[in-house]
Amino acid sequence: MNGRLLKLSVRSLRRLSVWAASFVVLTLSACAWHAGSGGANLRAPQPQTWQGEVSCPGCSERWLTVTLFPDGLFRLRETYVAGKGSSEERFYDVGRWSAPLGDSQRVILQGASLRQARLLPQGDLTLLDPDGRDIVSIRDYQLKRLAKPDLITDPMRLLALYTANENGAVLTECLTAQVVSVADTPAAVQMRKRVADIPSERRARGPILAAVTARWSDVTDQPGSAGRRLVIEQFERFWPDENCAQGPIAAAQPLLETVWQLVSVNGALAQGVVLGQPAHLRLRKGGKLTGSTGCNRLQGSWQLGPDKISLGRIVSTRAICHAAMTVQEHAMIDALRTARQYRQVGHQLELLQGDQVLARFVATEML
Repeated sequence: MNGRLLKLSVRSLRRLSVWAASFVVLTLSACAWHAGSGGANLRAPQPQTWQGEVSCPGCSERWLTVTLFPDGLFRLRETYVAGKGSSEERFYDVGRWSAPLGDSQRVILQGASLRQARLLPQGDLTLLDPDGRDIVSIRDYQLKRLAKPDLITDPMRLLALYTANENGAVLTECLTAQVVSVADTPAAVQMRKRVADIPSERRARGPILAAVTARWSDVTDQPGSAGRRLVIEQFERFWPDENCAQGPIAAAQPLLETVWQLVSVNGALAQGVVLGQPAHLRLRKGGKLTGSTGCNRLQGSWQLGPDKISLGRIVSTRAICHAAMTVQEHAMIDALRTARQYRQVGHQLELLQGDQVLARFVATEML
């Protein structure tokens, strides 16, 4: 009897060991899959790149490469191949990316043109139409996530505002509004010489628009623009009487009495509205603030100092909003109450707390 029990116990232990080993293997496999799919998140600490063929049925071969950077910038390369033996044509775009509030898997790329895509559970991107809807086609417009990011450092034509001081030259790129230092190259030396030909009265008024062909140089262990430089390969010309026509930089709007429409809050794109007014604020003369959260009306007061702002006594009406709009409303009101500084660049207004951007606005027509 005891011998049978011992045999059964040994057999049970063997089965238990096999089951435990299988469980460990399955668990490790699941963990490995999860680690491999860790890219299924638009907001990652390192740049991420997706690439794929996006040719329309019957069209020439076309490839798209998109890289998202953690600080909200993107670079994009489109490659066209007309046919076998044909040389490639490449086109580039840069700008800012964001994920809409309440739809964190959708990415909006705003550069020279507007593009949208959706992050799939396995970590790939599928392209959407300009309105954010699925593309109906026999082709699968998906971009595969690359294991190693492509920083897209090819030479590309850029428009930027040029400034020179005792510490060297800096460029504010039009589509990203990034302020970056300029590497010392023969083309950069040529720029310094050519800017001296511009009348001193114009130079004293501020940065000058320049057209260049340049490469981005990134130091990935440094955050944001601190790790970026532009390497100028060719200087085209200055445009002393022009400004950036696209992107966050444009001719300055007056801070007061301008309707500032919400673009993003805490990095999340503002909600669209079907009825009523979009989220906005307006600093009226006399210290009164008015506006809307996109659901409820706002009012309060403001005080200004040199690059400093204080928005107080913020109150709103109490209409019931849908869930995503409620999240936006709370975030916007918190941003207004905690903002201590502001930064205005052209048609763009940012509310800040120290170095943190709480909310971004763009000047719009009177609502």
